Amino acid sequence: GERDLFTTRTIRGGPHGKMRGPLSFRVGCEWRSAAEPLNVGDIVAPAGFVRYRQQMAAAGAPVSFRLPSASNNVRTTLFVRLGCIGAAATGGRFAAGGIVTSANPLLCGNRSLWWGFKRRRNVDGIVHAAAGPGLAAECDALPAVGPEGEKLLLGSVRATGAHELVAKSVLHALSPTSHRSPRGEGVLRQTYESCLRVADAHGLASLALPALGCGINAFPPAVSARAALDAVDHVLIAGAEAAACAPATTLLEFVLLDEQCYAAFADAAHARWGGGGGRRES
Repeated sequence: GERDLFTTRTIRGGPHGKMRGPLSFRVGCEWRSAAEPLNVGDIVAPAGFVRYRQQMAAAGAPVSFRLPSASNNVRTTLFVRLGCIGAAATGGRFAAGGIVTSANPLLCGNRSLWWGFKRRRNVDGIVHAAAGPGLAAECDALPAVGPEGEKLLLGSVRATGAHELVAKSVLHALSPTSHRSPRGEGVLRQTYESCLRVADAHGLASLALPALGCGINAFPPAVSARAALDAVDHVLIAGAEAAACAPATTLLEFVLLDEQCYAAFADAAHARWGGGGGRRES
């Protein structure tokens, strides 16, 4: 049943198929429970902006926002794009930057033998497939950081090489399992913040991110959008001002395969920073 997605049990099936904990703690498929509301916290955007973002999506172009900054010399641009992060990872726009993937604690991509991966398409599987076998080999060689062999802990991010992707790094992020938890949105925001801080620490000029938590982890798109933009506010705007220095990452792009996620992120960004003027780029 639907509740089974969040129960605790041992999953067996090879080195990447045995681990205790909620199933959704370990995987990130594109489907979500039918019982999960999709409109929690939705922002009602002006009709004119809604038409505009729809036109930009149809043209394959992003909507863009200039983030406020204490320095007029260096300002971060935020893009929201309807598209596939696999295409972003291989298209060259992030050659000097990083690609964020919604990972599982074993960093094994879709090699888990759990039934939930069969015939499913998710962000982590797309990124691992595009990166080639070198990424899997590097992830397998990483030392564990958790008591049950976990290589990634909740809310944290780990960087690896990009291998066959046209990027400098892949950032593997582990988001929380469900917004049902009282701490869920806070941990999701922490995950986004970790992405931004790791990108800055690695000197990544640009960063592509999916909607973390919106697959099997069952966060409504509007909740993930709020957590993401709160993280941007805290790290790239307030944090940069407090540190009196510009962040390394000056281009941030949310690449969203789902139209509901695209609408939620674009409308939330418009509500905070206005504008949304896009560039007709591929």
